[in-house]
Amino acid sequence: MVGTDALPTDQVPSASPPSLSSQPTPNSEEAFLERVIRLSGNDPDGRAVIDNSGNSYFEPLPEPETLRGCLEEIGERWTALGLGKSGTEAAIRAEIEECRRWLAQPEPRGPAPACTTAPYAGVLFPDQGGTLGLARLIAFLFAGIRACRQV
Repeated sequence: MVGTDALPTDQVPSASPPSLSSQPTPNSEEAFLERVIRLSGNDPDGRAVIDNSGNSYFEPLPEPETLRGCLEEIGERWTALGLGKSGTEAAIRAEIEECRRWLAQPEPRGPAPACTTAPYAGVLFPDQGGTLGLARLIAFLFAGIRACRQV
């Protein structure tokens, strides 16, 4: 058997386990990723999650009010930046306006518009300066509309 005197001092086993405060603590995301969650239909709290009522637990959908707020923010930025009304910008703007009209309809709204120009927004509106976040807002709006269309 090898003695512990041959090991560096930081590798010598201690007689007592290390205290919890000396252990590195994972951030909340890491802690969540390492957990296994088992749900049982026998538990009323677990049943609601399993049923996924209104898709509220898995892949939650944005509320129409959230999408309206996103539209408002996009419109304010679009105007402040003085963006053009021709070419690809016009195509993106047309889809944004289709989303606005769809959200303004009373429920049930019918089929949502199919928005396909979000990738172009990422190219036209870099994530810097005055266009910081604009492409992400447009992508969020279009993804939210697409998700609402499927419900």
